[in-house]
Amino acid sequence: MKKLFLLILVGAMGLQVFGQGPLPIDPKTVKGTLPNGLTYYIRANAEPKGQAEFFIAQKVGSMQELENQRGLAHFLEHMAFNGTKNFPGKALFTFTEGIGVKFGYNLNAGTSWDETVYNISAVPVSRKGIVDSCLLVLHDWSNALTLLDKDINEERGVIREEMRTRDDADMRMLEKMLTLIFPNNRYSERFVIGTKEVIENFKPQELRDYYHRWYRPDHQAIIIIGDIDPVYVESKIKTMFSDIAKPSTPSELVAVPIADNATPIVGFITDPEATNSTISINYKQEALPKELKLSAQSLVLNYVKGVIGEMLNSRFEEIGQTATPPFMYAYSYYAPLIIAKTADAFTTTAMFKEGGVQAAYESIITELARVKQHGFTAGEYDRARAEFLSNYEKSYNERDKRKSGDFAQECVRNFIDDEIMPGIETEYTLINQMAPMLTVEQINQMAQGLISEENLIIYGTGPAKEGLTYPSNEELLATYNKVFNQTYEAYKEEVSNEPLIAKLPKPGKIKKTSTDKTFGATVYTLSNGIKVVVKPTDFKSDEIQFTSTSLGGTSLYGDADILNLKVLNSVATIGGVGNFSQVNLTKALSGKRASVNANISLKDEGLSGSCSPKDLETMMQLIYLYATSPRADEEAYASWTTRQKAFLESMDANPMSAFSDTLTVQMYGQNPRARSLKLNDLAKIDYKRIIEIYKERFQNMNDFIFTFVGNIDEATFKPLMEQYIATLPSAKGNETFKDVKMYTLTGERLSHFDKEMQSAKATACAIYTGKVDYTPANVLKMDILKQVLDIVYTEEIREKEGGTYGVGVQLGVDDYPYGNNYKLLIFFDTESKMAEKLLSIVYREFKDLSVEGPRAQDLDKIKAFLLKDIQEKTRDNESWMHAIDQQYTYNHNLFLGKEALVNSITAEDIKEMAKLILSQTNRSEIIMKGFTATK
Repeated sequence: MKKLFLLILVGAMGLQVFGQGPLPIDPKTVKGTLPNGLTYYIRANAEPKGQAEFFIAQKVGSMQELENQRGLAHFLEHMAFNGTKNFPGKALFTFTEGIGVKFGYNLNAGTSWDETVYNISAVPVSRKGIVDSCLLVLHDWSNALTLLDKDINEERGVIREEMRTRDDADMRMLEKMLTLIFPNNRYSERFVIGTKEVIENFKPQELRDYYHRWYRPDHQAIIIIGDIDPVYVESKIKTMFSDIAKPSTPSELVAVPIADNATPIVGFITDPEATNSTISINYKQEALPKELKLSAQSLVLNYVKGVIGEMLNSRFEEIGQTATPPFMYAYSYYAPLIIAKTADAFTTTAMFKEGGVQAAYESIITELARVKQHGFTAGEYDRARAEFLSNYEKSYNERDKRKSGDFAQECVRNFIDDEIMPGIETEYTLINQMAPMLTVEQINQMAQGLISEENLIIYGTGPAKEGLTYPSNEELLATYNKVFNQTYEAYKEEVSNEPLIAKLPKPGKIKKTSTDKTFGATVYTLSNGIKVVVKPTDFKSDEIQFTSTSLGGTSLYGDADILNLKVLNSVATIGGVGNFSQVNLTKALSGKRASVNANISLKDEGLSGSCSPKDLETMMQLIYLYATSPRADEEAYASWTTRQKAFLESMDANPMSAFSDTLTVQMYGQNPRARSLKLNDLAKIDYKRIIEIYKERFQNMNDFIFTFVGNIDEATFKPLMEQYIATLPSAKGNETFKDVKMYTLTGERLSHFDKEMQSAKATACAIYTGKVDYTPANVLKMDILKQVLDIVYTEEIREKEGGTYGVGVQLGVDDYPYGNNYKLLIFFDTESKMAEKLLSIVYREFKDLSVEGPRAQDLDKIKAFLLKDIQEKTRDNESWMHAIDQQYTYNHNLFLGKEALVNSITAEDIKEMAKLILSQTNRSEIIMKGFTATK
């Protein structure tokens, strides 16, 4: 393939000053290699305090499988949790959950084509014994899985059900796409999930042979990041992992090249259950060589591809806001080609409405051709550069507050993908030296080089249905050549240089200041009646978050406005604010980190957002504009309607749409406020009325509570508060929400139905509803009950029965709309003949829990997890912000004092909560069984 990078990145851009040698590893990270070939990374990091991350990364995935081993790499990942030398059986779960590390949440793994990564995350490491034990787990994953015949055979059912759950339109089309794009290549022949035939029939020894051949220290890296002693950890790694012998027989990892395609690869991929229609144009490139990936040249590439994508996407956003947009959305990016490690691609993708392929396709080709002919403007580049550098500035400012998990992922990518990791200080310095050196002419040279006639790939996806046709391969190529070879005018941009607020109102005043010792905050009462609660923190150096709430919401509007209310949050601000359309507002905010969103829910309304401390005034200006000046834009609304229509037209193809509608009816009957928006509703929506409702919700803000949390300098904050918040509209009188009688149904209900599917499966759900006093203790008990059910159903239904990939449990408690209520949903996918049996186990285990209560060890695990989670949230701006908001708005305290409350909960409490739910006898059951139509 064309070595574009060697031409442009090294010579033509005149960046020899950065050199071509590898950048050094961040000096705060210890990287080493044992004599047996094992790589290790260690770094001390204090966020979150008292915790650490433990990873093992393997340069091994499904690409190493033989034809009769398809699926074994992924199967092996599952088996790592089913017994090791030092943690036999389920001892691994006993250990990890005992220290508050939950399976599927902090304890997990993932397999791909070229890698398998295991992690034990958010581990409390106050004791060295815990560090030692986690290292021992990594040691066992590396070379000491037990892989017993019994465990392997029991896991076949779980994998089979995972296949069933994942077998949807997107997965089927991805398989076909890989065959199209990687013909006669292992990337298309080694789909990670494998084949049912192999999973059900391979001999256990074959899995053990695969494990011992490919899981070897020279293919592995151990990564430990967190609040640890690096010297101690390095010593333990050398002691513990050196006994793993490097196998004498070779099992070389060979990169699989992607062949050039002299003629374009073209095709459309369809599926009857597809809900999206897309068209993609890909310009394939050879992946950056390792020696350049590890050098400063990769920083240049990241910058160039970042600003090119930003500029093109800005153009597509502008097109998407027209009254009759040619696509639902479109975007460009430069990344690895789908899944390949050895090929990259500059890709432009558009999603379009059914039947709209030609308009979408021609539109994105036109913009690519315009870039090829004229490049980008200096103004576009200035904004994209400012945005890129702003993101780097945030990372630099937060360099001492980064989470350990971020550093762990950085090490994984360095080991597996040879990505640089010189540290943010070095990257920030180099980027700020390099970005001003690169002119718009050089960026255009790169962009025009990316849009090449070589190695072109054009593919589309969409639903297969009667009467719906797609262009042939010949037609796709003919259109590409016809549109691309026309001459286009250069892009002409519309940019407003006016201030966000043309005329500032006269500032208001602070009427009263008090201290909230409970939250460590200052409370300001302003001249317009608004209360502002401010809590400065040092959790993050470059972050301020805010939220505001007032009671009322959509509950204050009658049935005549129900359709308007359903789309209120999506539609009310699509036209922008003040004198700025959404497109021009985005341009005006380039390089700034300040955002505000409005939300009007059933029982309240409010604004929320975040900013960098340096952009605090910009965020304050946005607060003022979103509260006072929503901008009506009929063209933007027409664009939204077009895109929403396309979305709703496609939803019926997904079998789960029918299940979702049934679920709503089972819970709420025919209550019009509960049902989802349908296609024929769009014509009845009144845009002017939506703007009117929005304005009404913010026309009197004297009862609003604003909460600001983060790196706040109150001397800077107070005059901005007086200027932009104390001047928000205010009048006498407070509101509260109304009871709109959106009640869940009582009694028992069943709904069993059949649904035609491409891949038959059953989806089952049990729903419990009823009343419970809304108190911090009951909210916590319900959360613990949910987690107990997670454990029980994983053991009884996933592990023992092998009947499903997983059982989902959702349990929510609220104090609205009719006092105090809860909703418990238990759901899973399985094969049709197993649905009733597995539901009977759901009911049996729930009943047993109401009689016997949870096992002591389960309750202890859950408490350990909750206590660890509480400690994490004490250093999180968002957690404090929501706690303050809930206290001042609803008088709910679900945050402070929670540790003592967790410790006070007993098994008897959980048993009584389960008994309460069952005693109210409000249960619905839904089973949707799929069938495949006979051809």
